[in-house]
Amino acid sequence: MPAPILILGGTGHLGRHVVRSLTERGQAVRVLTRSAAGARALLGPGVEVVEGDVEDVAAVRAAFAGVERAVVALSAVSRATYRRLAAIERDALIAALGEGRRQGLRRVVYLSVFAVDNAAGDDLETARIKRAVEEWLRGSGLDWTVFGQPPSTDLFFTLVRGGRVLVAPGGGPPALPTISPRDTGALLAAAVLRDDLGGRRLRLVGPDLPSFPEAARRIGAAWGRRLVVANPPFLLFLALHRLTGLLAAHLDLCGYAHLLLAHILLMKRFPQDLVARAREEHAALRALFPSWEPRTLEDDARAWLARSG
Repeated sequence: MPAPILILGGTGHLGRHVVRSLTERGQAVRVLTRSAAGARALLGPGVEVVEGDVEDVAAVRAAFAGVERAVVALSAVSRATYRRLAAIERDALIAALGEGRRQGLRRVVYLSVFAVDNAAGDDLETARIKRAVEEWLRGSGLDWTVFGQPPSTDLFFTLVRGGRVLVAPGGGPPALPTISPRDTGALLAAAVLRDDLGGRRLRLVGPDLPSFPEAARRIGAAWGRRLVVANPPFLLFLALHRLTGLLAAHLDLCGYAHLLLAHILLMKRFPQDLVARAREEHAALRALFPSWEPRTLEDDARAWLARSG
């Protein structure tokens, strides 16, 4: 039997697409998950499942047994785990990869944030955590590749209200790099099977860099209806961010909201110097992965409509 490829975060929003892309290629895939039954229902019977999480030493040892290649798409951004982001996504993950290395792991593809070296993300705990993991990988002796993930195209669909209104906090940025979650899965799956991308950090960029008004127009056209854009004042989000920050230590709901609001504020202030390089980075991805056919915003809009009815 071929050695399985281990996916950490394989049941998450992006990780499940990595699993699907690898199984479509005929690869043996293993996932480490807190719920074996839930993972089998989501991923299908062809995926090997190890029950446990990245903090469970015994489960980690079992998950890495016989594994030479792994993809990390781990996220602890949820109401239940957000207070333990660093413990899970940094400390436990680094320990798990160290255990994997002892068992023969040699190749790792790590899904990080779009940029960890930009001042705009310095206040985000998630960016600081990803930066620490990237620094560890550089000194780990593993063959690693890091992919910087921009907002998923699903962001736009989740901000549609009533099927007719796209909410754009503060109007949104003039342009926003995005990528289909399916494309993220396809590129990470392709990368983990290759041995010529070691020591590289690549930004994931799809063919679209839309503003919110452009996204509303194109999604509406794909759905056969008109979407209007609602622009809640940016100052409102600033005020809510400060208020939830004051209450975060006492109320879990406020703490989680504070984290989500920080990401919304960063999206509005998305560094346009990164946007200016995004088209070149997309072209570089196309050259590195010549068989990749990127999905458009319309492709994802039609798929979203088919799923949601």
